[in-house]
Amino acid sequence: MSVTFSKIAICLVYMRVLSRKGSQWRFLLGGLVFVMAVVNFAFALTVNLQCRPLEKIWRGGEVEGSCWDVGVQRDFGFFQGAFGVFTWFFLGGFSVVIFGRGLGDGNTGWEYWGAFGVCSAWVFIFRVCEKRRGVANM
Repeated sequence: MSVTFSKIAICLVYMRVLSRKGSQWRFLLGGLVFVMAVVNFAFALTVNLQCRPLEKIWRGGEVEGSCWDVGVQRDFGFFQGAFGVFTWFFLGGFSVVIFGRGLGDGNTGWEYWGAFGVCSAWVFIFRVCEKRRGVANM
């Protein structure tokens, strides 16, 4: 959830910068904030509510109970990772597009936000690929 909060903070900064211009962009960013919060909250619930009783998540075989199939969490994790990559690429490209069109506040340096977003997306891609490799070796 901490990565989601950082992306939401970036969206709020963009919305503040676009306070006078580009109301359609602000609407799009608001929708993205809502979707990111819902997807990542659902992922957190999925991780924490997959076993009955909940204590089985932390103690494993010491506690009697059952958990969902590993494939369910794996697939949801891949979706969450792909969604994370999409949002980082979107936020990276977003700064380049709107500040390149002159919708920004006139300050320079916004291209670094774009580079940060693209680099973060590549890190997410690497993370998803490594998790996939780890799941395949189970």
